[in-house]
Amino acid sequence: MEEFISDAFIYHPWPSSSACEQAKFRQGQYSELQTEEIPLDIAIQLHIKAYAFLEKSEVYFKARDVFRTIESSDYSKRHTTRLHKKSLKALGLTLESYNSYFRFLPAACYILIALHSGMRISEMGSLANNAYYESEFRGEIYGWLKGKTYKTGERNTEWM
Repeated sequence: MEEFISDAFIYHPWPSSSACEQAKFRQGQYSELQTEEIPLDIAIQLHIKAYAFLEKSEVYFKARDVFRTIESSDYSKRHTTRLHKKSLKALGLTLESYNSYFRFLPAACYILIALHSGMRISEMGSLANNAYYESEFRGEIYGWLKGKTYKTGERNTEWM
């Protein structure tokens, strides 16, 4: 899984222990384990920050599209860099803000998906292209994600 995560641990977080030991897990204890809920006040703040972050997406993806167009041309590296900076400035961005945005984008997405669906990071890792679909029930539209769950044995599942 770590090979798909851009900010994966580069060293083991508990070199002389394990995740099970850190959670005070004992063999045969599965039925007693529950993931603690995030306190509501903290969940609200996480949601507000992540949502506000994602609301800025349009300008950053527009910049990314401009970058791709520039990079598909046969410009020198120096000229490409100059065009990148010029296009960012026209959009009111800096190279630092652009890079920072795409570095934090996965975390903001994870926060919103986790808060609204209850999915774990391993389950999000099981999502593939076209995992999202909508269905209608009694005049309401519901969004669904299809993937796999692993906590109680690997199986296909869906989250609303």
